[in-house]
Amino acid sequence: MTKMSDVFGAALRMARTRKNMTQRDLAERLGVDHTYISKIEHGSMPVPSGALVFLMASILEEDGLVMLAGKVPPGLKKMLEGNPHFCELIYELSHKRLPDELYQVLTAVVMDNNSL
Repeated sequence: MTKMSDVFGAALRMARTRKNMTQRDLAERLGVDHTYISKIEHGSMPVPSGALVFLMASILEEDGLVMLAGKVPPGLKKMLEGNPHFCELIYELSHKRLPDELYQVLTAVVMDNNSL
């Protein structure tokens, strides 16, 4: 069975290499030791804290890392706290698998909020 840390580590490695960064480069920008990055990429360390994952995603320009890590972006958390209807929508979406086309339609509607 694949562990979350393995999946996250592989995604981190791919994102880092797409940016032509070494483990040392990324570690320096994050303020951590390069061996820590190596351990994350090899799945021998758990997924990092939310703050570190958000920083990684920002540096590597890979928002998908946040979702893979199972972290909730601060802006989303604030929206959830202030809107019960949004909470209900997220809850329902998390318990159902909809066709990809429907997710695309929902995304398009939200992005084109001038039509609402």
